[in-house]
Amino acid sequence: VDAQMKQQETMERIMQEQLTYSRITALTGDLLCIYTVDPVTNHYSEYIATPSYNSLGLQRDGDDFFRHTIDSAPNRIYEDDIERFLSFFSKEKVLNAINQDKLFGLRYRLIIDGEPKYVSLKATMVNEKDGPKLIFGVQNIDARLKRDHEYEKNIAIANAKDNVDNLTGVKNKHAYDAVAEQL
Repeated sequence: VDAQMKQQETMERIMQEQLTYSRITALTGDLLCIYTVDPVTNHYSEYIATPSYNSLGLQRDGDDFFRHTIDSAPNRIYEDDIERFLSFFSKEKVLNAINQDKLFGLRYRLIIDGEPKYVSLKATMVNEKDGPKLIFGVQNIDARLKRDHEYEKNIAIANAKDNVDNLTGVKNKHAYDAVAEQL
């Protein structure tokens, strides 16, 4: 009976975790993965990851989250972002940021499906039944950044057109006023 009760409790906990993950995913959009890390021992567990994130071949749990992440960075992070990632990602820097701002955040590119994709790594501390845990979330922000870049490009084109006379193709009074204001 005890074994059945423990198994039932385990199944209920797993179902609750999946429900929580679904809720988080609905709020954050393109969530790739969530990790829980014991801040004392550095032991970590991966909650649920998308198939594209699983294709990176990262361990689902282990004894040293920070060491494993740093060691695997050169194989999984876009080469132009590795140095920046390694300069900002350490246990001390993560904990300091959380103590100061309640949240650690880092943007970089992961190689997903053979292409660099912008991701956002965020971490915070939560109190759970068995003590405090670091929660890390990896979110795909590539599409959002591309939309923002396209928007900025369109604004720049519109501003350039605003400064040119349609009939003559030379700069107009608005462009003259803008230069005079800058001077």
